Amino acid sequence: MNKWLASLLLATIFLSGCASKESKAFRDDENVQSEIRDTIIRKGKEDFNLDLIPNMDKLKFDFVDALPLIDDERLRVPVRTTNNPEFEFEARIKIDADNSGYRALGDIDIESGGLRNLGEFLLTSIYQSEHKNKIDKFLEDHKGVSLYSVNVMAKTSVFIEDKKEKEMLVKSLTADYNAGKFDEPSEFAGLLTKHMLEDNNYNNEGYLPDLHFVVELTYSEKSKKLSAEEKFEKVIAYVHKNEGNLPSGEYIFNLNDNEEEIRLAEYITINHER
Repeated sequence: MNKWLASLLLATIFLSGCASKESKAFRDDENVQSEIRDTIIRKGKEDFNLDLIPNMDKLKFDFVDALPLIDDERLRVPVRTTNNPEFEFEARIKIDADNSGYRALGDIDIESGGLRNLGEFLLTSIYQSEHKNKIDKFLEDHKGVSLYSVNVMAKTSVFIEDKKEKEMLVKSLTADYNAGKFDEPSEFAGLLTKHMLEDNNYNNEGYLPDLHFVVELTYSEKSKKLSAEEKFEKVIAYVHKNEGNLPSGEYIFNLNDNEEEIRLAEYITINHER
């Protein structure tokens, strides 16, 4: 790409990424901000029975999907809960606009990408706390193995067509959240049983949390000429042999050895309920 085309592309991105003066004025209007704040607080209480705190000082324009361009017909604002553990998300605000300069508040969404993820956040947090000793012991015994991610889906994490069922599940989750149970270790096992997703779309064995591990050779292992495949096989063999000492879950192990361009993966299901 020559310099002229590159400059034209940068200029196009810059110009298309600037918010209009009408949208800026609308965003900065105190009455508009007050309505956004009050609507978020009201929706949090009515729809989820939660007290929410929007950080209006950080209200800003959203971006065009998958592009680093400002969308001056959408706003976003950070919001947090008042409970422990504290949950943070972003509310999304639609601006109704036309070419005449007209601006008005559209939909204010606190669920999609926001409170819909509350159950997943809470269950992942308590699952890791409940099984911390077992996971830490496994990692201590296997240097070079790291826990990349843990994900525990709640019953509220998936689409629920029946509105009454959805409301019942959400209110059950937030009732326990408001009661402080997700901050009380003695409650963790019961909360996981009560709120974790029960079914999945892959088999008839029920849903299990996902645990993703990355396996790498340590400096000591490299100096001893241990191969990446040997290290990986030892880790997998240990997991199979010691399933009883690890929590139920879908275990994903990946080995990435960039020096040798080796890619290995193993999936192991541990289900103590079967």
